Amino acid sequence: MTAILTPIQALKMPLGEKSGVRVWIKRDDLIHPQLSGNKWRKLQGPLNMMKKLGKKSILTFGGAFSNHLHAVSFLCLQGIQVIVYVPLDQKRIVVPSLEESKANGIVIRYIPRREYRKRFKKEWIDKLQSAYPEHYIIPEGGTISDQLVGVHHMMDACKLQIEREGIGRIDYWLVPVGTGGTLLGMIQRRPPVGKLIGISAVKGPNQSTWIQRHLAEKFSSNWVVLQNHHLGGMGKYTSELIQTIKYHHHKNGLLLDPIYNAKTMLALVNLIHSGYIQGGSRVMVIHTGGQAGLKNFIVKEGRHDLESMLQ
Repeated sequence: MTAILTPIQALKMPLGEKSGVRVWIKRDDLIHPQLSGNKWRKLQGPLNMMKKLGKKSILTFGGAFSNHLHAVSFLCLQGIQVIVYVPLDQKRIVVPSLEESKANGIVIRYIPRREYRKRFKKEWIDKLQSAYPEHYIIPEGGTISDQLVGVHHMMDACKLQIEREGIGRIDYWLVPVGTGGTLLGMIQRRPPVGKLIGISAVKGPNQSTWIQRHLAEKFSSNWVVLQNHHLGGMGKYTSELIQTIKYHHHKNGLLLDPIYNAKTMLALVNLIHSGYIQGGSRVMVIHTGGQAGLKNFIVKEGRHDLESMLQ
């Protein structure tokens, strides 16, 4: 997987224009027609390490709705065997991304939820590695904290494009946060100026603790994870979020998934409105992809009013 240069696009946002806030978006959703942008980025490091170790297969974890599961399935088309452990209670779930992953050749092994909960325990992973010595094990979500070279490439490209396109300084960088891996990679390759803001899509423990544990002291400031924009938790949504998806598709030609990226764009509006992002500021949003999540959402929630966006 080689580095890909995705465009930066200026956004039309009435509230931003009224307050003098200028907004650009890094279109990492355009990396691949199906493969989610940040998932593609996070897989670069593990694939490099897999080849270095002489392994030819991958074992990983994910739920039925997982963007990570969907992303790794495309490696099957490159001749890489991929096994994914999925909770047994999700065996009967049928969504577009899962069906496409199976068609790509992924091998799904359903295990009881009590076993699935052990996926972060070293002892259990060590036993699994012994059982699958030829497989490179990638954590759920795809993040390996010291293998985020793909995210580093994205930040390097952003800096170069900002300079070449005469965009000037960026005061705030916004990115959706699930596990926190993309934000961690951005902090590791942080720009010289500008605050990094992660918008959590998850209700629960603050990802800041996990991120800080993997950072050197020199990276300890000028970034934050905001926990009050998840709309009730993973997969939760409101009519305002649906309007955000429709607005940006109509005005800016964007496909925003309701799980991560639409919440980040809605949070941006609220942060401008509240003054957290000050008038006259310049903002860069990272579009992390997630088109598969939009397809799943339309089927799961029966939101047929959004189907025309996918045509």
